[in-house]
Amino acid sequence: MKKNLLLALGVGFCFSSFAQTQVVPKKQDRTNAKLNKQDGINFSGIGQQRPAWNFNPGSANRAVTKTGFTGSRNAYGLIVTESNCLTANQQLNAVLFTHRISNEFLLPNDNSGYIQNTFTTNFGTSWDSLIQTNDGVNLCRYPSGAIFNPSGNTDINNAFATVTGPITSGSGWIGNYFSYAKLDSTNITPVYAIDGAAGVVNQGFARIGATATDLNTVVTGGLYADPNGTTALAQGFRGASLNYATPAANNTFTWSIDSIKPSFVIDATGANETYTSTQTAWNKAGTIGYVVFTGVEATATGSAAGYAPIVYKTTDAGLTWAQLPLFDFSALPAIAPTLRNTTGAGAPKAWFSPSKGLDVAVDENGNLHIFSTILSGFSNDPDSLGYTYAYDVASQVKTFYMFDTYTTGSTWDATLVDSLNTDNALDFSPFTDDTNAPFEIDARLQMSRSDDGSKLFFFWLDSNADINEQVENSKPNIFGKGYDVTNQKWTLTKQFTEDNQNYFMYISNIALQTGTNYKIPATVSLPVAWPNDVNLINPMRHYFVNGLEFDQTDFVNVRNIAKADGFEVSSNMPNPFNQQTSFNISLTETSHVTIDVINALGTSVATLDKGNLVAGSHKIMLDATDLASGLYFYTVKAGNNSVTKKMMVKK
Repeated sequence: MKKNLLLALGVGFCFSSFAQTQVVPKKQDRTNAKLNKQDGINFSGIGQQRPAWNFNPGSANRAVTKTGFTGSRNAYGLIVTESNCLTANQQLNAVLFTHRISNEFLLPNDNSGYIQNTFTTNFGTSWDSLIQTNDGVNLCRYPSGAIFNPSGNTDINNAFATVTGPITSGSGWIGNYFSYAKLDSTNITPVYAIDGAAGVVNQGFARIGATATDLNTVVTGGLYADPNGTTALAQGFRGASLNYATPAANNTFTWSIDSIKPSFVIDATGANETYTSTQTAWNKAGTIGYVVFTGVEATATGSAAGYAPIVYKTTDAGLTWAQLPLFDFSALPAIAPTLRNTTGAGAPKAWFSPSKGLDVAVDENGNLHIFSTILSGFSNDPDSLGYTYAYDVASQVKTFYMFDTYTTGSTWDATLVDSLNTDNALDFSPFTDDTNAPFEIDARLQMSRSDDGSKLFFFWLDSNADINEQVENSKPNIFGKGYDVTNQKWTLTKQFTEDNQNYFMYISNIALQTGTNYKIPATVSLPVAWPNDVNLINPMRHYFVNGLEFDQTDFVNVRNIAKADGFEVSSNMPNPFNQQTSFNISLTETSHVTIDVINALGTSVATLDKGNLVAGSHKIMLDATDLASGLYFYTVKAGNNSVTKKMMVKK
């Protein structure tokens, strides 16, 4: 049975460890390695605009364009989405990308450990840059960045970029850097916090969830019993650090640190049952904030004892924190139908998985939203808390459902956002890592919100299932969906690209609004010599993605339970499926119901006439025996109203 289970390891150095029971490479932060420096454009100073090059590695991208704007010495600053490398500011119409220094910058004493901000105020038409860490000694890695804009300011030159991340000696991690600079390339003030130095709080990888508010910027790191330990157990992850950069006099910032330490279940090895990438999310004002751990809380029992959010909330800008009550997420109506029956192993449990990406945001009402896949926990046995079911028992199809799980003031609720067609790419990964092993590619789940928090946008990468019958996410495209918090309306899922080459995607945590239109900044990255060079230790080129947009008119009554006048339609389960699937129709009055199944080309392939159905709930079965693998839509008509939903057939 274990070959069909997934195992989470609650240990590591501030990364999400996730592996199948067979031996496979884990997605994790890499230590420093020698880089191949390539000659390029010689920038004689800081703050110069660089020319752009066009993206043309494959087929056209619908209404989306990609433009190269900068690069990095390798890919390892891109491997986790929690770094928040991409952000935006509404008041400045600015987009900021934080990354390792480009191989096209040639600077004095260049040690490849410099951290660069590249930014635009015209949505990618032109770019400017500044270097934040440049002492020629400390090797800075894996950056995260944010834009702090003083109240009322509309001049990009008077705004600040803050960056943080870990420092390596070349053979191990020795501390973290904390830097701020005005975007006119003045006031560049890096601090190199070396573990063991006076006044330094030892923490691992201070680079998760960087967020700018009206009050400050905040970024989390990991707290460890022994940061210098050589094993995960010795390091002993025990909680999160919160690093604040608060503006002070004369264009300066003060850095301060706080910490939160939950009580986790401890496994047989003595390690905590938790992932070690701890997220934080804040409202624009900076008064309401959340810190989100994913693990098994020490007092959790029954079906609540799965890997679930352990959440702390502040309503006074971080002066005090309170843990939200534990919650059994498996009981939520949207989640419960997707959980698999764990006969003989305890009640089904909702198991939040960061393995495909996990992101958080705060909406206009101060409520927390968590975007993630949710799997089925295996059992309550202490030795098996980290296991999940990977397959649907009946169909033997891997199905990954993505949810928006959110607070509602006093409790929680959830909405099914969509399902993934493919699993993480490994066997068919186009890339290799620094050991020449296949590099795992996940779905890169990320969220963006409008400046006022009234709109939320959910993005992910997925491959079409009909590409060479592949089942791994090796040819990813960008998908997205929007939610109107004020009016409680969703958009349909949009597929924005079709070139199958959208690797290492970053989505800005802030969307830019013009009237009723919302533009969401995004980047993707490829090796400089793609496709001939696929080794991620070599230089990378970053492309700005223009065209991820939603309009107010896109928001309709489309949600997990899609509504029209007089009836509701649920999403089909399972999805994807290979033989049969089902969904529910809820009618408020007797109606004549028909279901039309349409393929991706718009051709009707099946029609079901259910006749007159009385008011109430009805389960509808769909048989895919005669359907080929691929994407389909089913339109349910009740009287004069209709709802269309998406489904995926895999055989």
